[in-house]
Amino acid sequence: MSETVSMASRENVVRGSFRKPFLVRLAGRVKTWNQRRRAIRELHEMSDALLRDLGIERYQIEEVVRRGGQFASFDRLPRKSAVAPLKKAAA
Repeated sequence: MSETVSMASRENVVRGSFRKPFLVRLAGRVKTWNQRRRAIRELHEMSDALLRDLGIERYQIEEVVRRGGQFASFDRLPRKSAVAPLKKAAA
């Protein structure tokens, strides 16, 4: 009887020498890229009010998706009031 040797034998996995075949890694990267692309598209389709409820601004969408949703540590830009110049001009 011939014995087949698996690439993922216990010794290879323990030593860390097991490596996925190229096509498997490529398929995983394409899947991840597609998921990120869809998430970006869906977030861009949301209204500004919904995005604010999530705690992000429209310009942060790509970075939020790239970080996998870890956006609590984003530096918030100070919001400037759109009415302040009008009040100043009226005074």
